[in-house]
Amino acid sequence: MTSTDLVPLTKAELTAWLSGADITEDDTTDEITYDQALRIFNAETPEEVLRDDQVRKAATLEGQTFTVLSVSWRKSTKSEDGAGRYAFMTCADPDGVKFLTSCGATKVVLQLRKAELAGWLPWTVSLDAIDTNAGRTMLQLSAPSPDF
Repeated sequence: MTSTDLVPLTKAELTAWLSGADITEDDTTDEITYDQALRIFNAETPEEVLRDDQVRKAATLEGQTFTVLSVSWRKSTKSEDGAGRYAFMTCADPDGVKFLTSCGATKVVLQLRKAELAGWLPWTVSLDAIDTNAGRTMLQLSAPSPDF
């Protein structure tokens, strides 16, 4: 499966993609560091150089509306039972404040991949947690509330 394929042809290809089999060690560069470096080097005042970067945990975004500006893929070294790939996102909140976050929830990863390949980014979404019939909690992206 190539990076431009919209739909995997087989279950094995989907499983390989979710496991991060195509991600090499060179692909795991820490983009937070890169984004921080760009912000610092483009700063025009001492205050801008010293400003904290906005990094938000995905768990704090539950029920929130935000815009995914870009996504890149990283290989997880922490996954015990889920996919071996997670999404690293640059986002903006409703006030336009940019922040960085990541999410490895399988459904979110698949939703973001479809949006990336279909050219839907930037994409305004809400992050929701739903309970499954098996008693687990699953994260998913959904349409933002009409108030947004």
